[in-house]
Amino acid sequence: MKPLMKPLTYIYKNPCQVSSIVLVSTLPFTIYRKNHGYLITQMPISCTTFLYHHNFNIKNIKIIDITIGQFAFWHHFLYAIHYNNILSIFAFTLCPILYAMSQYLKYNQKIHKSNIIHSFIHYCLSIAALSLNAQNQY
Repeated sequence: MKPLMKPLTYIYKNPCQVSSIVLVSTLPFTIYRKNHGYLITQMPISCTTFLYHHNFNIKNIKIIDITIGQFAFWHHFLYAIHYNNILSIFAFTLCPILYAMSQYLKYNQKIHKSNIIHSFIHYCLSIAALSLNAQNQY
């Protein structure tokens, strides 16, 4: 049981770092499915999210990540609606709710809980992207 505790402790202490890696890991499936149109926003958001959550000291990376995140969110969400992908639509709809919860916790100085909730946004986005890619080709 001891060897398992170290990775679990890291995941618990750094939820956004782990979830940003999961978000980046959806890129190969998008490329494999030849959904290159999704990559227009998926590649930049993967890069900025990774850079932001792994604490690279880049000026304005948070603002850049949020801006690109909005473009990627709406780009993929509109395709989910167009292709009537229920799982993706549900996951995308859950994201703003999780974001509001995360911001509320952050406002109340519960930073770690806020980061855990924020990491679930990354997981929802990953599930939505994988489902959208599995359903169809661009």
